[in-house]
Amino acid sequence: MAAGKKTYNVTYATGTTLPKEFWADDSTTPTLLHDIEVINDSAGNEILGLTTGAAVVTDANGTIQQYLRGLVKLVAAKIGIVIADGDNATQGVTTGAAVVTDANGTLQQFLRGLVKLWASVTFTSSNLNVNIAAMSGANANQAAAYATSVGVAPVGLPNDQVWASAAHSFALTFTPGASSHTAGVCVGAAGAFTTMGQVSKRAMITSASILIESATAVASGWRLYLYNVTPPSAVADGSAWDLPSGDWASFLGYVDIGSTSTDQGSAQYIEVNNIGKQILLAATPSIFAYLVNTTTATLAAVSHIVTLHTVEV
Repeated sequence: MAAGKKTYNVTYATGTTLPKEFWADDSTTPTLLHDIEVINDSAGNEILGLTTGAAVVTDANGTIQQYLRGLVKLVAAKIGIVIADGDNATQGVTTGAAVVTDANGTLQQFLRGLVKLWASVTFTSSNLNVNIAAMSGANANQAAAYATSVGVAPVGLPNDQVWASAAHSFALTFTPGASSHTAGVCVGAAGAFTTMGQVSKRAMITSASILIESATAVASGWRLYLYNVTPPSAVADGSAWDLPSGDWASFLGYVDIGSTSTDQGSAQYIEVNNIGKQILLAATPSIFAYLVNTTTATLAAVSHIVTLHTVEV
């Protein structure tokens, strides 16, 4: 046989047969043109793999060729691995509610909460404006106490002073029965002036007034006894006001509104200003009160409208 390259079929340990080139001549035994090395694992499986091996794109067994082909496939597809909505409990779903407090939630809920909080804040050249109505959770008690937004000057005030400029007012109607009310009895039942400040914070009463919806003049003095909860004593209309021990913890003192003696045509009205009385609100931002006539008077069953004005301190 003439010397030169010859092609022979070579069968590997895996059973695969491939053509390979050998060098051979008339006087020597054919030898491989290149060394043939086959790398097998302990089970006899070829590690390098075949050119036709399928791509492996997950955590699964495969040859080096299959892993490399899998990498090429992922890159070519821009590694388009998609976690379907809700498939991962930590990731969350697209409809998850915003979490804006220190509470459990998914990644989607926390991100949505950040967007919600940030959307509630706007800036001007001099103010940081916070949309209280957009808040919830820890701010729920404040949300009812303020208008749509409150401008806060960007200075280093403590948290309990940020809202110091907020002012509030509320008109509460007391309606007595038509009868003679001796001095010191309640006019109607106790009522609540709602949203007069922040929960568990101080407020200052600045002024008070009373409007009696009657053209008949009633000569009497008027006093408002104040509480930070509904008075446990529950004194009824026409009954004597008292300060029993059950009311002590919630009692905030009183405000004298003044005396009426003449009418202003179709009604009676009196007011007092510059009161400057500080009170401490409790678990609700309301002030509760009894209206008491301080001199004996015959009252009609008409509205006695008391209006309080406060500012936060």
